[in-house]
This record gives sequence, C-alpha cells and structure tokens, in this order.
Amino acid sequence: MKTFFPILALLLSMSWSACNKPVNEAPVVEFQLGQSFDLSPGQQGDCSCGGLSITFEKVLEDSRCPIGLDCVWIGQVKVRLKIKTSTEERIFEPSYSAIQSSLPSENIGKYSVLFLDLSPYPAGDNAIRDEDYRVSLMVSTL
Repeated sequence: MKTFFPILALLLSMSWSACNKPVNEAPVVEFQLGQSFDLSPGQQGDCSCGGLSITFEKVLEDSRCPIGLDCVWIGQVKVRLKIKTSTEERIFEPSYSAIQSSLPSENIGKYSVLFLDLSPYPAGDNAIRDEDYRVSLMVSTL
C-alpha cells in the first residue's frame, strides 16, 4: 500500500503534464507582401516585413452550395482572423459569396489584408473537417 500512492501520484502528474502540451501545433508561416499565402485553422503567419502577424482562428460559416448538388441559395463563407501589428490588434471576420463583385479586405496600420479564398470547396454530402480548411490571403501596403 505504501508504494501504491507514490506510483499513483507519479502517474497522475505525468498525465496532467501531457494535457498541457499543445498537440500538432502548426508551424508559423512567413509570408511576403504582395504574395498570396495559406493558413490552416490555428496557424499564424508572420510578415517578412516585420511588425505584422495574422492568425486564422476558425471558420465561422461555410454554407456554400456543394459541387454536384442543386441549391436554392449559393451560400457564403465567413472566417475569423486575428491581425496584430506592433501597435494594434484586431479581429477581422470577412464573409464572401460568389455573387459579390469584390473580395473583402481590412486595413490595419500601413497594411491591407485581402481575403482571397477558403478551400476546400464542399462536394456532395461530404463534410469538411475543421482542420482541413485553408484560408488564402494576401497582404499589401497602403
């Protein structure tokens, strides 16, 4: 009985410390001004220009009509991005539908962040797992 409690305490502390470690943390993407880049959910992109980072937090909505199905409405996508400069932090939630004539963008500091696309595009009845999404963005200076 005396050896049971120390072993139990050791096992509990090991399992607790394992719970605090991030699982499959995506590497930081370094992007260039004027060039498109992709981020997966939870992934951060840092500008090679310094002073700007963008994190793709999550997909808020994907109601696009899947390929191969007939839909009453074309649907839209909406994502949440966290944009940080050295002096400011902002949440940008662009939404886009194929019937829009322009892509959504957000100006922060001396930068403009342009939402380009969310992939993959839905097909049939197959659900897209959150971790399979990729957001395409492009950053330019104002």
